[in-house]
Amino acid sequence: GHTEYASCSTLFMQEKGIFLICFEGSKVFVDPLSINVNPYFPTIGTFLDLVCEHCPNPIFALVAMKMDKCSSEENIDDILQSVASKAEDHLISIAERSTFVNQVFLLKEVVKSSSHLASKDDLDKICSTICKMCTHESLLDIKIRTIPNSWKKMLEGLKIHQKIPVSNVQQVYETIYKRSESDSSVIHSHEWKEGITLWKKVTQAVMDIHDLSPDTETIEVPPLSSVKDVLPASLLIKKREKRQSLKFAEKNSQQQATNETTIQEKQKEVISKDIQTILSLFVSTGDIFWFRNIPSLSTIIIPEPMKLIAAMRKVIRHDVQVAFRDTNFATDLKDMMERGFVSKRGFEILVNFQNEDSELSNQEIWDFLIQLHLATPIADPPSLYIPALIPDVNKAYIKETLREFRESNNSLGFFYSFLRCPEVSGLFNKMLSKLASKEFFYKMKNPGICFRKSYSEKIENRSLGVVGGLHGSLKWSADGINSPEILHFLVLEMDCDNYDKNFEFARHKGIMIYLRTDQKTADKNPFKGITLFDNIMQDLAEEGSFERFLVCTDCTHNGLENYFLNVGAGFEPQDEMEMCTSLKTGSNLSEMEGGLISPHELNSKQLSLITSVTPSTLVLRVFLQDGIQNIEKKPFQEIRSSLQAGDQVWIYRDAKTTSCNPVASLMPYAHVVVYVGGGEVVHVAKDMQCCNGFLLGTICRVPMDSVIKDNDQVFLGHKIPEFSHSVNIRNKIAQKAIACADEPHLVFDYDHRSNCEAFANLMTGAAPPADTVLGAQEGQIHCYIAGICHLVNCLKVYRFRRRNLAYVVQQRLKERELQ
Repeated sequence: GHTEYASCSTLFMQEKGIFLICFEGSKVFVDPLSINVNPYFPTIGTFLDLVCEHCPNPIFALVAMKMDKCSSEENIDDILQSVASKAEDHLISIAERSTFVNQVFLLKEVVKSSSHLASKDDLDKICSTICKMCTHESLLDIKIRTIPNSWKKMLEGLKIHQKIPVSNVQQVYETIYKRSESDSSVIHSHEWKEGITLWKKVTQAVMDIHDLSPDTETIEVPPLSSVKDVLPASLLIKKREKRQSLKFAEKNSQQQATNETTIQEKQKEVISKDIQTILSLFVSTGDIFWFRNIPSLSTIIIPEPMKLIAAMRKVIRHDVQVAFRDTNFATDLKDMMERGFVSKRGFEILVNFQNEDSELSNQEIWDFLIQLHLATPIADPPSLYIPALIPDVNKAYIKETLREFRESNNSLGFFYSFLRCPEVSGLFNKMLSKLASKEFFYKMKNPGICFRKSYSEKIENRSLGVVGGLHGSLKWSADGINSPEILHFLVLEMDCDNYDKNFEFARHKGIMIYLRTDQKTADKNPFKGITLFDNIMQDLAEEGSFERFLVCTDCTHNGLENYFLNVGAGFEPQDEMEMCTSLKTGSNLSEMEGGLISPHELNSKQLSLITSVTPSTLVLRVFLQDGIQNIEKKPFQEIRSSLQAGDQVWIYRDAKTTSCNPVASLMPYAHVVVYVGGGEVVHVAKDMQCCNGFLLGTICRVPMDSVIKDNDQVFLGHKIPEFSHSVNIRNKIAQKAIACADEPHLVFDYDHRSNCEAFANLMTGAAPPADTVLGAQEGQIHCYIAGICHLVNCLKVYRFRRRNLAYVVQQRLKERELQ
């Protein structure tokens, strides 16, 4: 159908309904010479996905049409049964992944039809099957009851309005139409009971015309005997209570869910049971729209659904160029046709083009498009992203642009992976609307971001793989604010299966982003521009609901899809030695065994994403930001056996745990030692030689039991910085600490800065020697102690020999070639 039909068809999908998925039978017969080796999804799977995204309790039947065009040489029944099995697997997968779907029913036998080969038996069978599904209480909650004439009269009276609040409907009903149902029944006669009895007999007669084959294998999860008795070849899938995989979670989704629940509870309190029954009935018959699952629309009804559709069709149409023929707004039309962005001015042109009577204002139509998820809003400048307006010809442009990005030596690929479920269906659109913002100087003089063309696959004949894309450019300041670099980007929406190469339906939703630089700017490595997209993604989704993968550029050039999996926020590689791998089990095994390819290392552009981490004053001070007394501590005997060489052990001291310690009586602190293995520690102690001066410290290597008692409260200190990680770094730390404790003993001026923690941080690399702040406790020192240390240092200022801790340690390590 046209764009209008494809976009607006979801509005008729209610909480429960029967859906006949009709397809040409010949399309599922695969020609060995055909390029299309997977006809299931474009003809059937895409529509199963569409319905399950908008209807939580769908009932499906597959209908193979034009069966007369199928070759008589084909094993038709086996092929159609295979199609039904694929649909079964697809729906089970959807139920497993979706938090929206409650229950799915599938008629496992494909209904065959043909206008040329139609017979009475075929028509009777089709009629019988549909009748059984439509009249089964367990599927559609069908109950026979009389309908008061007052209900229909009220509905007719409401049709003068294009929309009306539910509260007004209740008021009208209670003040005008509420009366005894027996006085105004549609079946108002003394023989109404006999009429119902006759209706039941007719229904039963139709249902008995033809029974479905009982030989078809059935799978029921869980079994429902009542449905099984009537429809033997059927599958009922109910939502699983326990989920093993992480589901997509929007930012603030819990608060949003709480708000929606509150709205629905208040609505139930206000709306009477009678009105809920009346409106639900007319919704099921298609007489009205009542979007109970959309909080912003749950308080109104649309008495004339087609009037709303007509209002939407003013904007969502396949011939938008016609509305602009007599205008001078080529820029707005180009934005709409090439990128799907509808400006406020362009929107007004579309809405006002057809002078049809409508009670909905232009702003109300704007709001309806957003609330019905037919458009995604862009806040500043006010505009809409409507993918249904993008012509199909843009697909070829995006496909060619993707080829250029993949073949370029100056590009990198980044991949976000989600479980495919209704909650992620609008994620790509939301990302685009975030990019089109004045925050990034969009559509301003000398803009920071601009868009070339976009593309969105229509629902009919949608294929797997890339289903949407946006090509554009942005400016990224890599080195300074005065010379931003041009960074070209391609954002793709993908329906895929991460683990199956020959997948028939999508289990995952992917957002692929390619960044490319010009040849002249490639050496500046501006690929940290991916943080722009990563920040947007983190705004849209909770961190744990998606995975990041870094695309292997070398494999891409060879036509393969391999990734680096160990990446963090901003796609920063967490392992510089990682080799690329495939997500799909065994997909590249034959190529590897044949020696055609081998795993690749991270290239220089990918390594440029690693943030240089150096010790900083901020990192040190954050360690004790909540106070040393609030850090969790354990008796030393509990951690003794788990100590490793290079560990910092902090021994807690305060007035309660230490007697005769003037410092501990003034403030809590920790004495810090470095464990060097063999039951020994290296630490700072008081220099006992009077000839060296006063308030001096030295470095000693002693058995740890002489410094730490089993009942002492301890905790491990600053970790070894990640930039220093290596398999022998702990041995290196121990060697450095032991060298500083060797004779002749180092002597230095001890104060609140040059102390035991400062020495331990110099050993582990948590603080570089050049830093003025070497320890976390320095910022929490008592003013009395700091004052005494400053006074003593002033008295030592004229001394010729330099005894700064960092200096003497650095000199010793240089002597031992450990620096």
